[in-house]
Amino acid sequence: MVAINRFQMKIVLLFFGNSKVELINTSPVLETTDAAIVGSKSDITLMVIQSEGISVKQVVEAGQRLELAGVNISGCVLNK
Repeated sequence: MVAINRFQMKIVLLFFGNSKVELINTSPVLETTDAAIVGSKSDITLMVIQSEGISVKQVVEAGQRLELAGVNISGCVLNK
């Protein structure tokens, strides 16, 4: 589940005005196809990467899988 605090929500609303913003959290890219399916239907996709327990090779492979599915990765978040 993705959670943001009130300050972060105010920033989102400042940039997007009255636009509808939805945050969708999917299972890991290398485990299922959920992220590729949801990402291909999304305007913005952020790839969240664990800081430990994942190799650079796995990150590259996940990015390639998303790109092959037509996902435009807008950015990455390094998660603790």
